[in-house]
Amino acid sequence: MRIQLPYGKTHVSLDVPDRNILKVIKPNIIKSEKNCKEIIADALENPINSKRLRDIKGKKFVIVVDDSTRPCPTKKLLPFVLNEIKGDVTVIFACGTHEIVENSKEILGMDIKNMSSQAESSDFRRVGKTSRGTNVELNETFLDADVKVLVGDVELHYFAGYGGGRKSVLPGVSSYETIQSNHKLMFDHDAKLGNLKDNPVHLDMMEAYNMADVDFILNAVQNPEHQIVDAFAGSHDAFFEGVKLVDKMCKIKVKEKADIVVASADGSPHDIDLYQSMKALQTVKEVIKDNGVLILVAECKNGHGSERFYNDMEKYKTGSEVRNDLMKNFVMGRHKTYYMLNALEKYHVVLVSSMQKKVVENVFRMKYAKNVDEALKNAFEIAGRDTGIFVSPNATTTMAAIG
Repeated sequence: MRIQLPYGKTHVSLDVPDRNILKVIKPNIIKSEKNCKEIIADALENPINSKRLRDIKGKKFVIVVDDSTRPCPTKKLLPFVLNEIKGDVTVIFACGTHEIVENSKEILGMDIKNMSSQAESSDFRRVGKTSRGTNVELNETFLDADVKVLVGDVELHYFAGYGGGRKSVLPGVSSYETIQSNHKLMFDHDAKLGNLKDNPVHLDMMEAYNMADVDFILNAVQNPEHQIVDAFAGSHDAFFEGVKLVDKMCKIKVKEKADIVVASADGSPHDIDLYQSMKALQTVKEVIKDNGVLILVAECKNGHGSERFYNDMEKYKTGSEVRNDLMKNFVMGRHKTYYMLNALEKYHVVLVSSMQKKVVENVFRMKYAKNVDEALKNAFEIAGRDTGIFVSPNATTTMAAIG
């Protein structure tokens, strides 16, 4: 069986013997009968538990949008939002702890007044404290607006449950201390992919969202072909409607675990660097046998993506070491090292990417493969030629689970 795997902005082709294939883990592709413009216009015309955006009055508006590490179709959404607004508008990139946005037009598709909210370089103001002890400090420009609008998309997230909605506030426009305190909750058993029930990371984010006095949100849901399937607007209930659609499309059940799992990080922008690509490890971890082989297919055109991630992988030997240090002092970015080392302790990881072999093997401790065919050959040498294989072409956005 020949399977196409997203890789950057292209695809690579993997040939798997039919006798080995257990399942190709594909999302339930949903397509709308409406076109993109109709979907967005309908969402804004029929907001959930909210006035229409055009009926929310103010002089100063902020529109919070995602940065380049997220696949949100901002270029398509933003013009519709602007058509609803009469007043002074500032677009804020919800960078959180990511780097500031250098090329705003590439994301927005237009020239408009904008700024990046970056956790270590922007100005913040305290608005309260959550029940879990997080001091909520939010971007001052965001807080000073008369009307606050969040524009994003809903997708799976490996410890917040899902991206979208409240995540535009925390971590999006929050200070480093606020994000640090929130992300420390990720060690809780319920802080996991595709779960909101009793998830302390999500619940903490919701408290921060409520303190922010957000006026309106617009969240889109895309299928793995990056087509907008639907959009939801209005109160934060719009986010929860998006979650229902993501579950229907992206939670896939299998009957058993496999010895080998091939996981593509879903192409650009999900596989822009290793820091982002390793999220794909979380979506398949429930369906790979202990000491099995995971082949991660991710272009990583920007390399590892984080100096802290690189340095910590050189420093730490085990996941438990990282957790112990993070519980004493949660350092942003170090949680990726925790997840990476946990994966390496449970199974073999082979990486197909544009990264240098010496960096892949000596720093990140994965086996390097120059292409997917070589990776599969390596996997067979480790697990045996008669082993069962799962292939997840859109792993970052598709959750595999036993059921």
